Parts: sequence; C-alpha cells; structure tokens
Amino acid sequence: MKKFFSLLLSLTVVLGGVFTIFPSQTFAADFKFPEEHQKALEYLNEIRRAVGVREVVLDPYLTEAAQNHANYLKVNKLTDFDYLRRNNIDAHSEDAKNSGFTGETAKQRAWAVGYNATSVVSEVIYYGGSDFIRGIDVLLDLPYHRTGLLDPFLDRVGFGQVGDAVVITLGSISKLPNIPSYVYPYDGQKDVSIAFYGNEIPNPLEKFKVSKTGYVITYSPASWKDGEFESAIIRDSKGNNIDFFAEPGAIVHLYPKKELEYGETYTVTVKYGNHNYTWSFTTKQRPSSSQPKEDDNKIDLSLGKQYVDFRPDAYWSENMVWAIQKGLIAGFEERNPKTGKVEKLLKPADPLTEAQFLTILFRYSESSELLMTPAKDDKWWASKTYVLAEKLKLPTKGSHGNRKAADAPVTVKY
Repeated sequence: MKKFFSLLLSLTVVLGGVFTIFPSQTFAADFKFPEEHQKALEYLNEIRRAVGVREVVLDPYLTEAAQNHANYLKVNKLTDFDYLRRNNIDAHSEDAKNSGFTGETAKQRAWAVGYNATSVVSEVIYYGGSDFIRGIDVLLDLPYHRTGLLDPFLDRVGFGQVGDAVVITLGSISKLPNIPSYVYPYDGQKDVSIAFYGNEIPNPLEKFKVSKTGYVITYSPASWKDGEFESAIIRDSKGNNIDFFAEPGAIVHLYPKKELEYGETYTVTVKYGNHNYTWSFTTKQRPSSSQPKEDDNKIDLSLGKQYVDFRPDAYWSENMVWAIQKGLIAGFEERNPKTGKVEKLLKPADPLTEAQFLTILFRYSESSELLMTPAKDDKWWASKTYVLAEKLKLPTKGSHGNRKAADAPVTVKY
C-alpha cells in the first residue's frame, strides 16, 4: 500500500496518445527478440513445466504476426474490452477494409509474414496493460484462454503489444508422440485466486446465469478417446463438499458456485472415462497488514527501458516500474517533442489529473469491478472510471458533464 500511494505522488497514468501505423506486410528475418519477450517466455515455460506440458520457443514469424495484430487493434480502436463485449465484436478477426489489415484469421496473419506451417495457429489477447507477464497471469485466470496457453500441442509463441493490448500468437509445428493430461490450478499450486467474474469473451458464466463463481478448475484428459466426463468432487481441507457448475467436453471446466475461501487447500477428483485423477491446490492468503510489505518485492527496473524518458536513478523509478508490473499504468504512445518520433513515454513530471488518479485507484482496488463496468460514453477513455465512481458514491469534481474538471490536476491540502 505504501508503494501505491508513493506512486500516486510521482506518476502520470497512460491512457491516451497518438499512434503510428506500421507497414501491412512485414517479413521476419534475422530477428532479435526483445528482453521482455524472453522474460515472458521463461515465465510461461515455468508454468507449462509445472503443469506437465512441453515448453515452447519464441518464433519470429508469430512475433511479427502478433505485433501486426496488436497494431491493428490499436489503430482501429478495438482495445476496450467492455466495448467489444457489448457490441459482440470478435477481436481475433480483421476486416480487409480497415487500416493495418494483414489477414482475417491468426493463421492468415502468420502466413502474411512468412510462417509456412500448415498446423493450427491461434491467439489470445489481454486488455488492460502492456506487461506480458501480467497478461499471462490474467489469461490463465480465464478458462477458455487458459486452454490456449496450456495446449499440450503448442511448441512456439510470439508476443505483440501496443498500448493496453497484448497479443500472444500460438502455433505448433513438431509432432507430439504422447498427449499428456493436465490440470489447472496444477497439483500443489499456491496463491490461487478465489473467484472468477466472467470477464472473458465469450463469457462462460452466461450459461449458468450468474455473474461470478469461485476460481475455475480445469481438467484436460490425455486423450479425448478415453471416454467422457462422468463426475467430479471438490472438497476443502475439512472434508466439506463444494458445490459447482460443470462444463463437460473434451476439456472439463468446474465452476465452484461460491467464491473459494482465502488460505484454503482444496482437493479435486475428476472421473473421466476409466480414469480418476486427484490433485490439490491452495488459495492465496487474505490481504491484511500482517502480510509481507509490497516494498519487499523485487523491482525489475529493466521494464522501464521501453520508455524513452525513464531514468533508473530517479526517485520515482521504482514506483513507476511497480505500477507497470501491477498493470496500473502502461505509458503514453505519442510523438515525442524532443525527437519528433512516435515513442513510448511516462511523462513523470506532468501533473496527475483527477481522471488519471481515479483510474489508477480503481485499477488497484477495484480492478475486476472496473473491468466489468459498462462505459457511458465509448469515446471517452475515463467513462468507465466515472461510472464506477458514481456507483460507489465517491465524490468527484469531474464527471461526464464536466470533463474539464476531470482533466484538471489533483491538488493536496495540508
């Protein structure tokens, strides 16, 4: 919490800026992967090893395809999750009439840059920040996107990012002799979240007519020919049965009907055909002042290198990087008056506006609620923020009717 309030005194949130269009056809040759991609790959492989599926490698063609699609989403203003869901827009599909078009499907976009494999190509997209590792964590919380990142057949990936959109393109070339089964949360996993709020397109919870459930549990069999899903049991450490909704299929998802308890160990048994599989996981501890201070967490200052005005020796550097890691800010992408180029900026010396302050506050304290809040005006970036502020009865100077006040700097009275 101390780090959070230090941040508010020293940063400007990223929520606007000018975007530059990249060429529609880009061919990958002599590709050098950015450091952020390497770290994201290591993190994803760490999880895939724990789950029990093979590791993946970075692919230059899938990287180009992912970046091209991220560019397309940004230039065509398709990076607002709530807008996409309310208007039933498929963000994985491109329209040839739009700027930045490189292919209607993920596979066609990969082919456009030289990827010549005939196997399946897919992609997952994270909205809400520029950090790849944060994106992986959020996508693993979503059952339908989770299965893409943990697909046993997967052997290569590519990362792309523009503004608040992260695109991960997934592919497979080499054959897989034996298909392993896997579960998620995996056996022995700790610090598991307690709930799922349906923030996925399509929304799995609509079929159950609920707005939230406990954290979703996934079982993927070794072979889809092993039979069918027959039953499952979820128990807490005291032996109490946990009620759940089941979504059977080639991959099984279990949705506990209530939020899971903090700091609790759950044991799951799934019967699929002639196979029984039992494993356990533990949820995260309840947030409290007794937990280790966030200031004790290691801050990776190298994340700031993507911003041309970042200074690792500045007093605000750790606060900024912490906010980037937490998905609270992403930076501006606009023309730099000093160089005349479109670059990523933090603007640490600029005053913090009320709209920016509230957005950071809600991303920190009400992140799921903010994501699920419908915008009143799709053309105003702060619309969801002020809708939520009104819902929470939080007094503000700015509003939809007074955007001048929303864009005015916040002041501190002593």
